[in-house]
Amino acid sequence: MVAAVENSIAGIKAVCNGCCNCGTCHVEIEPEFLKITSPMYSGEKQVLTKLKNNQAGSRLACQVIVDEKLEGMRIIVR
Repeated sequence: MVAAVENSIAGIKAVCNGCCNCGTCHVEIEPEFLKITSPMYSGEKQVLTKLKNNQAGSRLACQVIVDEKLEGMRIIVR
């Protein structure tokens, strides 16, 4: 989320500044990368269940820890 905001990625509003309570950094991650992203905790799950466009690959960008194993990952901004 921080990288998206710093690079003016359209659709990432990050209203809560990464506190995992607004859902404005909702993204969909490719299935092959979803399984190697940082684990989803209950607070993120709770926010995602409130979103109309929640998908199987949905995550909040503010909760995904980005490191070298995610190189090449593409996401859809929801």
